[in-house]
Amino acid sequence: MPPSFSHIHKTKLSFPMNNFNCKTQNSEAPIAAVILDLDGTLLNTEQATNGILGEFLARYGKVLDREKEDKRLGMVHNESAISIVKDYELPITPDCWREHFAVILGSDQVNAGKPSPDLVGVQAAKAAGMKVVAVPSLQNAADQYSNADSVLHSLLELQPELWGLPPFDDWVDKALLIDEPFYLKGWYSKGLLCLSEDSEESALPDQLFGLFFGWAKFDAHEVFKVVASIGWDYGCCTCKRKFLIHLLDISNEHISELEVQILLVGYIQGLSKEEKKAIDTEISDQDKSVARVSLDLPEFTHHTSMLLFPEASLADDYAASDEKECAFSD
Repeated sequence: MPPSFSHIHKTKLSFPMNNFNCKTQNSEAPIAAVILDLDGTLLNTEQATNGILGEFLARYGKVLDREKEDKRLGMVHNESAISIVKDYELPITPDCWREHFAVILGSDQVNAGKPSPDLVGVQAAKAAGMKVVAVPSLQNAADQYSNADSVLHSLLELQPELWGLPPFDDWVDKALLIDEPFYLKGWYSKGLLCLSEDSEESALPDQLFGLFFGWAKFDAHEVFKVVASIGWDYGCCTCKRKFLIHLLDISNEHISELEVQILLVGYIQGLSKEEKKAIDTEISDQDKSVARVSLDLPEFTHHTSMLLFPEASLADDYAASDEKECAFSD
């Protein structure tokens, strides 16, 4: 079984302060500072919290309700705890939760949580006269951010140069290297990927959206280049992630109805308006070319060992971790 990967892209968000004097394209005021939200933007902590909450509720014979948890997004801890006890009719008080943890880190540092303006938020930022780029935690709630200056599906889509900031310098030509690849496992059929139950789609960030490329393995001895279009299929009251997969350099017609493992190692761009409306749209030849060329570069090839020799890769990770610990201990 391949090692589990953290699905957080380490985008470099530090900018030389001497470049902050440049003006934005649509504003006369220069950029003086950049404020970044944490949960749901830089880190995908809400889903990790839900996983822990699900295990906790199981002890009381309760099942996690996704709708209820979506309403709790952004609440401060005390309010969230009281709400959970009430919603699930738990035979405990919020303060009793402390008994279940050996160590509790963190504290509420504001008097009120969202939607109050005490925390970083779109309304608070606009009221302060700031420019706001929003990355919704819930894809079906994007319309709630209409007062933001820009709404993105993913932080990967951010182009700081549009806001008078220096561009990111970690792009390799027309592709962005993903430091910690996304691992997918499922059933490949007619160009679509259906994730298997043990692939844990809930562990993937909602912001995994756009055109990606990487490696696919159908058996134990060979990997293929692959480009993937990942979007959302919006239904009546729900939205479901959809994976359009295209194998490069081989015929897609002769490979179908097979179990596949995919490692996404690079990002190309977000989806166009047309592609968002019709996720089944064919991936363009230009995007296929970018993926094909990038996958020949050493930056994007060394990850293939994770699919071919997962146990060895995991051992290498442990060895590297031990070396770092030894280095620090010295």
